[in-house]
Amino acid sequence: MKNSSDIGAKTRTLIVGGLKRRFGNVEKVHLLAAATTLDPRFQKIYFTDHVACSRAINRINTTISDITRQQLPQNYIEEVDAIKGTDNDMNKGIWDFHELLVKKQFSMYLYLHRKVKA
Repeated sequence: MKNSSDIGAKTRTLIVGGLKRRFGNVEKVHLLAAATTLDPRFQKIYFTDHVACSRAINRINTTISDITRQQLPQNYIEEVDAIKGTDNDMNKGIWDFHELLVKKQFSMYLYLHRKVKA
C-alpha cells in the first residue's frame, strides 16, 4: 500500500504536467502576450520567453503604427514621416512610440482645426 506522501507527490506531478501542457505556450499567443505587456501590473516581468516578449512589443508597435497611419489623411503622412525621421531612437520601445503618437495626434488636430476654420 502506498503512503499518502506518494499519492500527493504523484498528484502534484500530474497537476503540474497538465498545467504545463495547457499553459506552457501561453506566451506565444499574441493576444495574451499583448494584453500582458500592456497591463501596467505585469508588463514584461512575468515573461519567461524573452523572444515572445519582444515579438509582442513589436506587434503592438506595428499595430499602433498601422492604425495611426490609416487615420491620417494622405497629405499628412509625409509630415508624420518627417517627424518620425527626426527621432532616431523610436525603436527603443512603446513609450518612445507613444511620444510619436502624441505628435501624430497633434498633427491630426491641427489638420482638423484648419479644415473646420476653412
